[in-house]
Amino acid sequence: MPRFLRLLLIAGGIIAFHATSYGNVEKITAQLNAATTEKDLYSQIELLRRLLDEKPGNGEAHQRLVHLWVKVSDYTMAEDALAHWPNAPKDLTARVHAMTLYYRDDNLEGAIQTLNDYLKTSPKDELTLKDLVKYLASAKQWQAQIKALDTLIVMQPTAERLLTRANAKRALQDYTGALSDAFAAQYLDPESSPVKSAMPAYERLNTALKAIQSLTANLQANPNDLKSLLIRAGYYQYGGMPELALQDADAALKIAPNSDYAKIIKARSLYAIGKIDYSGAMHDYKVDINKSDEKNAVSTAIIECDIALAKDPKNTGKLQMRAFLLNDDIGQYAMALESAKMALQIDPHFSPAMLEALYATTMLRNFEGAKTWLRELQDQKASPKILARALSIMANMYFKNTNYALALEFADQSLKREELRETLLLKASCLQRLGRQKDAEAILKRAAALKEKK
Repeated sequence: MPRFLRLLLIAGGIIAFHATSYGNVEKITAQLNAATTEKDLYSQIELLRRLLDEKPGNGEAHQRLVHLWVKVSDYTMAEDALAHWPNAPKDLTARVHAMTLYYRDDNLEGAIQTLNDYLKTSPKDELTLKDLVKYLASAKQWQAQIKALDTLIVMQPTAERLLTRANAKRALQDYTGALSDAFAAQYLDPESSPVKSAMPAYERLNTALKAIQSLTANLQANPNDLKSLLIRAGYYQYGGMPELALQDADAALKIAPNSDYAKIIKARSLYAIGKIDYSGAMHDYKVDINKSDEKNAVSTAIIECDIALAKDPKNTGKLQMRAFLLNDDIGQYAMALESAKMALQIDPHFSPAMLEALYATTMLRNFEGAKTWLRELQDQKASPKILARALSIMANMYFKNTNYALALEFADQSLKREELRETLLLKASCLQRLGRQKDAEAILKRAAALKEKK
């Protein structure tokens, strides 16, 4: 074959090959666009790999492939994709390697070191700094996190970054600095969801810090001032400062070992810092940490009882009052039962304390124990008023247990001794559940008339 014909055939083959290759790229690109529209991640991955077989120098395709492997949490394949990408960006390589160490290898320290090594050459790489901030939070390296956030905030102050730094400062007990950052975030973007979500806690912190100043001054003059210790412990808890609340609670318990308010604060603080769970709080302190915080008036009243009992541990009236507050106002029934029992150890005939013990026992769903307390009251020949309330409590207990016939029987016994509106309403509810609607309506009228009379 003449030489020029051979050259024409070779040239034609090359042209045909490039036409075929271009056609494949065009087809794969169209399929990739469709998979992207459908958000089919694994199809996108396969198509990108095919595209890179055709065009191995396509940097955009390499980057998309790495990001997709990360998105599906396959860090081994993300590393593999980087290894097959000539001249892969160093920042992306560092971030993916850190992710691999953290998520696949559970090596948090290695992830942090990888990013810090890269930042030595590019200290203002924003994406790397953002990843580093997250890892430092997981490691609770608050000072290092603040340093990284300082750089990010200088580059671009955002509400989210300011709030993150506020949280880190708060963890380091720099409460003034935390408030400064939180209010700066609020000023910058008051309508953002993170700001609206975070600010109530910081507003409580601000309120608490203002109250704590005068209490701290009192305690500097008199470190054994039980009232100031208990009130400050409460403010520390309210402001979200559990470590400091715990310190004051412990100091208060050294002065007054039977302070129930100090025990409540201690149990809540230990729970907040992860050193005790629900069962531990109940077992060690008789505190139900699922109950919400008490109002100021209630905490003040409990504190006053604690102070009086520190001076006179045999004051049965204060023990009974504390049991009442714990029962009715904050639902700390196990603790209320202990207070009532302490009063009864001093005076076994003190029926108001027995009534609080009965109520606490029913709320703890100890039916047999409740019957025992009722018999004690009956044997002690308690006043009609006390017995009426005791029988009403029993009626309510059985009503909650859906034993409406027995609840009605106890309600009737209660009403024979004293006509209480709440017992009338309970009786009407029993009658309704038992299908006696007309009788229930008559009782409801009686309850309404009793309300108007009062």
